[in-house]
Amino acid sequence: MTRPRKTLLPRFLAGVIEPFIAIVVIALLHPYGWAGPSPLWITLAPLVLIMVLNQPKVLTWQRRSPWRSTPAVVNVVLCGWIIYVLGWGPVLPLVFALVVTYQIRNIGATVWRPVAAWSVAAILAGQAGIALGWIPSYLPNGLAQAAGLLGLVVTGMFIWAIGRTAEDREGAETRLRDREERFRVLVQDSADVLCVLSPDGTPTYLSPAVEKLTGYPPDYYDQEAGYPLHVHPDDLPTVVDALDRVTDSPDGLTYQVRVRHREDDWRWTEITLRDFRDKPSIAGFVATIRDVTERRAAQERLAYDARHDQLTGLINRSAFLGELENLEQLPAVLFIDLDGFKPINDTHGHRYGDAVLVAVARLLERYDFAGRLGGDEFAVALPDTEHAVAVAEELLAAIAEPITVDGRVLHIRASIGIAVPKTGTSVTDLLHQADLAMYAAKRRGTHDAQLFSDDIALQPAHN
Repeated sequence: MTRPRKTLLPRFLAGVIEPFIAIVVIALLHPYGWAGPSPLWITLAPLVLIMVLNQPKVLTWQRRSPWRSTPAVVNVVLCGWIIYVLGWGPVLPLVFALVVTYQIRNIGATVWRPVAAWSVAAILAGQAGIALGWIPSYLPNGLAQAAGLLGLVVTGMFIWAIGRTAEDREGAETRLRDREERFRVLVQDSADVLCVLSPDGTPTYLSPAVEKLTGYPPDYYDQEAGYPLHVHPDDLPTVVDALDRVTDSPDGLTYQVRVRHREDDWRWTEITLRDFRDKPSIAGFVATIRDVTERRAAQERLAYDARHDQLTGLINRSAFLGELENLEQLPAVLFIDLDGFKPINDTHGHRYGDAVLVAVARLLERYDFAGRLGGDEFAVALPDTEHAVAVAEELLAAIAEPITVDGRVLHIRASIGIAVPKTGTSVTDLLHQADLAMYAAKRRGTHDAQLFSDDIALQPAHN
């Protein structure tokens, strides 16, 4: 991929500006004898090579090459050549520190150790050359050696400091990148949605999992006026209440609301909300959102099954009694027992018997609430106690109608006991009284209804 020109030009200038300034200065000083006795081209040639080595393509190759410190070392050697050829080598060792700084910036902290070692070697070689008279120096030999030694110590300490600092910084940056990458992977692969909310409740960040939850990508919510538009209207008070109370809950709050799906249905979510408004890096709320639609459906199904008869769909005995307990005023109760049900089971099979039970249940559903107490026994609650007997007679007639199952016509009858509440009557007493009245009707064998009375309480319940 070709790098844009506007990016290449600044990088090119950064690689040539410092050597170019040095070339200009040396060229100005050389005619006056202050840039060493060597021909000008010998002094300037290393600077040209440094300009080449500092170009973007060369630096890119250095970062990728297993020998990436080699051009940096060449830079150090060339700088040593320049400062000692100039005759000012003993007072210019800090140039090596600048070289190390430049190389660390472009290649990385790992380059400082080999470059530091070659910087020391270049200084020692230069000082040895001065001592032997091979390299010119504007300083007397003793002063040149003292300056060189001092420069070596100061330069070594400076390079060590910037090298260790660069290593620590890069180590911290690496650990930060690793944490960010780990966080990114965890968030992207998580089925839960991570959401950051501003203090007014508007989403400022949504993890990618939101698209699986709602069908909308995260950036869709940037174009909308906040997520309240996507919360079920009935659940908005829950959200507002959670935002108000979460400040007083250090461990956060967990609540459930419905959110809109792209397919125009609603998904139940469980949200754990925490307040991080005091954290400058967040300055808002953090919500973890989990889809619990299936879990709620399973829970509701379990709750339904716990209260209802699986065959007929009517509430069961315990739920029927619970409903009666919750009423402010006790109703009349009809206790219904089918007559002739066992012969249907014995003659035609349980499938036909089940069909009869379901047919009777459908007849009972028209009343306020009805339940299957077990076997072929049912009960109906009637708030209108004055018409309980009339309703019982209607039921007897409806149940006596023929029932057709798979082309077979079946006949069933019923006996009904009626209990009307009196002062001090409990729910258990009421159902028991209706049960006793039903057995009184069944003993007569007339398939009719019987209202409970005190005389019936003295009779045996079974034949």
